Amino acid sequence: MRKILIASHGHLASGMKSSIEILFGARRDDVVAVDGYVDDTDYTPQLQAFADGIAPDDEALVFTDILGGSVFQKVLLTVPWATNVFHVTNMNLPVVLSCVLLPEGLNRDEIAEVLAQKECQPTLLDAEGNDTQDGGGDTDDSFFE
Repeated sequence: MRKILIASHGHLASGMKSSIEILFGARRDDVVAVDGYVDDTDYTPQLQAFADGIAPDDEALVFTDILGGSVFQKVLLTVPWATNVFHVTNMNLPVVLSCVLLPEGLNRDEIAEVLAQKECQPTLLDAEGNDTQDGGGDTDDSFFE
């Protein structure tokens, strides 16, 4: 069985889970959202409960928001490293959706393929449609061509 953990600073994790449920049209009990630092409550027990629920024949997809951030570090200390546990950081919605849609029986090469897909790579655009990665050299006229 696949289990999914989304952990973040603030309400990003629960927002991601909400988006997944809206886009798939169903409640997703296989997705656990952990929103860190939204109040004075320690979120480590939620991470531990997720980790304790991973059986040897399960596979776990773990998503965190910031590489090296405090949530990332706490996940590293709490969720065990195993061949059936896959941790993706610097998450975005296309990455999470693409991974959720993968068939069970994952391996690291399949995860790497998803992460390499153009849809999953960060592509930042300004409001005028200029790609910020190429220096934003497009003009308003070329946007509509």
